[in-house]
Amino acid sequence: MPEFRHDPLLHCHVIVAASRETRPHDVPRPPDPPPEECPFCEGVENATPGELAADRPAASPKDGPGWRVRVVPNKYPAVQGGAGTGPQPFSGPEAMADPFAFPAFAATPSAGSHEVIIDCPRHVPGYEGMTLEETRAAVRMYASRLAAHRPSGAAWVSLFKNVGFQAGASLSHAHTQLIAVPFLPPTLRRELAALARYRRETGRDYWADWQRHEERDTRLIAECGDFLLVCPYASRFAYEAWITPRRQVAALDLEPKTRLMQLARLVRQMVRALREISPGAAYNLVFSAGPFQPDGHGTPKRASATMDTSDYRYRVELLPRVSHLAGFEFSSGCHINTVRPEEAAQRYRESFSQ
Repeated sequence: MPEFRHDPLLHCHVIVAASRETRPHDVPRPPDPPPEECPFCEGVENATPGELAADRPAASPKDGPGWRVRVVPNKYPAVQGGAGTGPQPFSGPEAMADPFAFPAFAATPSAGSHEVIIDCPRHVPGYEGMTLEETRAAVRMYASRLAAHRPSGAAWVSLFKNVGFQAGASLSHAHTQLIAVPFLPPTLRRELAALARYRRETGRDYWADWQRHEERDTRLIAECGDFLLVCPYASRFAYEAWITPRRQVAALDLEPKTRLMQLARLVRQMVRALREISPGAAYNLVFSAGPFQPDGHGTPKRASATMDTSDYRYRVELLPRVSHLAGFEFSSGCHINTVRPEEAAQRYRESFSQ
């Protein structure tokens, strides 16, 4: 029986309809693109813009071979030009008189930074093909790049990985993207407001309460040192899984090195488990982060003045793309998940125990 599930933090809904997993399909999958020379492989460093940072031996020349992790500007950036002003709200008497008047339709330059972090020199698709040491080196670089953007004036940084055609990847070599922007996205503002409301109404930390609940539930995949692995109650995607820190940490770069090494092992193990459960599954991996600047550009002053960021905790979200987003999701903002999170967690636990 399909059921509605309610996200207690963001007050959005998900439909869990396991019976839809067996519906017939006769639309063919797009063919894999033909192999070409990969610009991210070691030895063709001149195929990318000059590197911004790299993990390489001291004797290894910049923009040459010998690196372990390499960071370059995205050749096709979504934003560029460094820190700037984000999209501004349109309000006041003029907006009430004519909501379509200037500047409602005025465009502003998309200021920010867009980087590609090439996770390893070998041509593998993701963590599932990387060694543990390669994964640890990549996670260390993620934290380093987040830290590098803190003094830049960016309000927020998106750190994410797209693996596979259905997840939006254009190149198959393992890589991660970082986009720094001068505004706080609406989803983050809603989460911050919800966390603050929960604190006001209960006097408690939402994520601490959430973890105590999940530790006793069948959606728990594993407890691993300083982290929990969970299939969230209102999972949007089949086999969606989160890694959350036990303590309040707002972003990856604020973790000490020992916990970064724990996290790298868990991320790799989680992705490898997904590939055992659903071989060849495309996925997005998101390293969430709190605001870099509490009064970020593009955030109305009346909102930023009361915005409490003290309860924000980052998480690593694995979002498998084993089914397509379609018309209902786009028309409603409500996802249909074809695998019950409790069943997904059981599959992950079986893989972790091997």
